[in-house]
Amino acid sequence: DQNRVKVRVKRPGTHVRARQGFFGPSDPNEPKGFGYDTLTTAALSPFASGAITVRLTSMFGHDARQGAYIRSLFFIDTSDLRFDEDQPGRHTATFQVNLLAVGDNGEVLAEWRRLVPVALDDQQFQGAKERGIVYSVRTRVKEAGGYQMRAAVRDVNTKLTGSASQFVEVPK
Repeated sequence: DQNRVKVRVKRPGTHVRARQGFFGPSDPNEPKGFGYDTLTTAALSPFASGAITVRLTSMFGHDARQGAYIRSLFFIDTSDLRFDEDQPGRHTATFQVNLLAVGDNGEVLAEWRRLVPVALDDQQFQGAKERGIVYSVRTRVKEAGGYQMRAAVRDVNTKLTGSASQFVEVPK
């Protein structure tokens, strides 16, 4: 079979996780209608897109009332976003965030999507330009196991997109 991939691990105690399927360029003749979403496609791609610098840190947590969750922190480089000064001293931008929790079977188990408006005064804007923005999302999970947290961010003004991913193990 020409599409078969074989992986061997030399280090004892190391396990390989994989999902079935292939990623590659889409067919240019394929219709783009209902169900086609560039933000979800960017999040699910195994290749990070770099038009907007996004870093993702995801970690397991547990709440006595609500149970297991994954806290995901997005770092977004604000120099990659277009800010407008809609009035003197007020800098605004809007970006869209999409976060997917993908199980070790390759299924999307949870999705979180928001439109995030940002309004900063001059001092906040300078700080954001120097240090970026950190945005936090909490995703409840129902089962123990491995999760790929996949994220994409799109600047609403420029339509530029960035993505990142991280693997998280949720214990029993």
